[in-house]
Amino acid sequence: MRSAMTHATPGSWRHVIVAAIEDETGLAPELSTSGGTSDGRFLIELCPVVDFGLPNGTMHKLDECAAVEDIHALSRIYERVLLKVSG
Repeated sequence: MRSAMTHATPGSWRHVIVAAIEDETGLAPELSTSGGTSDGRFLIELCPVVDFGLPNGTMHKLDECAAVEDIHALSRIYERVLLKVSG
């Protein structure tokens, strides 16, 4: 998983997402703002923002691709987050 998480304020969704990533992958995510340009820089004025997604050396390039297992793992992480925040 690409673990760059940006614009998350302490006490926000960050702890829920970190726990979901750790539970699914066994890895602690790197909390970083070095992941590149994000639309989150505009949305942060309105709501908490976390950028999180697939690892991808071909992102936004010709023939962009992702490993199928990475897509499945990401889906499971999103499911964990949704289950946690929905009660």
